[in-house]
Amino acid sequence: MFQYILKRIVSLFITLFILASITFFMMHAVPGGPFTTDRKMPPEIEQALMEKYDLHLPLHQQYINYMMDLLRLDLGPSFKNQGEMVGDMIVSRFPVSARVGGIAILLLFLIGIPAGLAAGFKSGTLTDRMIMVISTIGVVIPSFVVATILLYIFAVKLQWLPFYGIQDSKGYILPSVSLAGFSIAYFARLTRSSVLDVMGQDYITMADAKGLRKSTIIFKHVLKNAMIPVVTVLGPSVASLLTGTFVIEKIFGLPGIGRYFVDGISNRDYSVIMGITLFYALFLSVMVLVVDILYVLIDPRIDVKA
Repeated sequence: MFQYILKRIVSLFITLFILASITFFMMHAVPGGPFTTDRKMPPEIEQALMEKYDLHLPLHQQYINYMMDLLRLDLGPSFKNQGEMVGDMIVSRFPVSARVGGIAILLLFLIGIPAGLAAGFKSGTLTDRMIMVISTIGVVIPSFVVATILLYIFAVKLQWLPFYGIQDSKGYILPSVSLAGFSIAYFARLTRSSVLDVMGQDYITMADAKGLRKSTIIFKHVLKNAMIPVVTVLGPSVASLLTGTFVIEKIFGLPGIGRYFVDGISNRDYSVIMGITLFYALFLSVMVLVVDILYVLIDPRIDVKA
């Protein structure tokens, strides 16, 4: 297991290096720059800014300098937010995204997966049909539409919850529900399909024929095997929820990492784009590694040496 984890960590750093290289050259291939605005600034001021951030250097030299800084865990300064370092901005904004994502994940575990289990075990019943209809609606409706509807009902009409920003704990409710909507619906459908697939296997029929108790069949055989496909998707989904959804944070005016990333793209803030892209990739890679380790715990038959 230790050798497997070590190999995965090495491959993680190789992936981050390749991603950093591709992102770096793609950003610089796009016309314009961080100091390109509608209002043309004096050439001498633009040149001074370029020299301040070493953007006047040849592209290959900029790349080498950035990679050397990256080895020291230095993501560089923001070009648009004067005096702020990208690393510090990520650290200060990630907790907001993490809190919203954490609530969304809690809703996923409390509603999405149990609903899928109920639909799978009650296949063909009214409960199953109702859950599938609701989950289908949840999958096909975009999150920004859900956010707009929730804002209109609970913030505008009923005025129960804040419309914009986070002044207190109530400010997390609408963004979290909007963010969790798709994941709840998707995991409900995925869990149901997985349960039905496992219940149709021969070993379940054999266990039932042997007279094993229903609870034993469900908890020892069905749930354990049905959770493997769910865990497969759970890792990347958790990473996505915790790092923030750009659209949701923009709609609700949350000072999270997603909104910060959108602003960075709009402003051509190279260091911000690079920093958040690498942060997200690292977070996602770690969650995928955690999922692979969970595979072994759920099903010891999986060979980690493969």
